[in-house]
Amino acid sequence: MTSIEKLLTSLGKPLDGNEYEIKNHNGEWWIDHKAIGSGEPLSQWLGKYIPQQEISDEKILDAAEEHSDSFLNRGVAMSSFARGCYWYREQLKGDA
Repeated sequence: MTSIEKLLTSLGKPLDGNEYEIKNHNGEWWIDHKAIGSGEPLSQWLGKYIPQQEISDEKILDAAEEHSDSFLNRGVAMSSFARGCYWYREQLKGDA
């Protein structure tokens, strides 16, 4: 299973009411479950499933784009995912 497939699996099945959104909370990107109202920092979620070297590589966005329908079925817009990934990438550079 690829990193992107693991990420999608973590979101559960694309059912009504099982939707997420990626948004900026006071300068930090989060992924939130729309119905439950809970979430976690995007960096924490991505870090569980995608190795840092993949986040640093532009290929991760290409891989995500190949699964854009699967993300959209869960309420995740690719533009938000990409912005969150870029933000996380910058955070990793700052930690280096």
